[in-house]
Amino acid sequence: MIRLLIADDHPLIRQELKLLLAPEQDMVVSAEAENGAQVLELLGSGAYELLLLDLTMPGLPGPELITRVRALHGELRILVMSMHNEPQIARSALWAGANGYVAKDCEPEILLTAIRRVARGERFIDPALQSYFAGVKHAE
Repeated sequence: MIRLLIADDHPLIRQELKLLLAPEQDMVVSAEAENGAQVLELLGSGAYELLLLDLTMPGLPGPELITRVRALHGELRILVMSMHNEPQIARSALWAGANGYVAKDCEPEILLTAIRRVARGERFIDPALQSYFAGVKHAE
């Protein structure tokens, strides 16, 4: 069972994520956080396989929060889900220690695949950004 901590400052997004994940037999939302301080507090008091993290929340900047989480909870898998789909922002999250990155405008199936792959210890990059990481930009 993949136990998730969802961190997003928007209650509607957290609710929609819970609705999306509810039918999945291999996933459960164990806790929710609305800012970086809550993420750190919840990680200290619970066991999770994956942190589904919004990159832009009040308090700690995303990459700094990822670095702190990685230092305190090195085995925890971190999947960033962000409204930012620029390669340089995704790269900064991955360099900070995230295991994967998806844009919030991705299809639900992509998010579910990303959660499963990251939980297994694999890296996952949103397909819309993969060509940038391979050194080739999308044709416009």
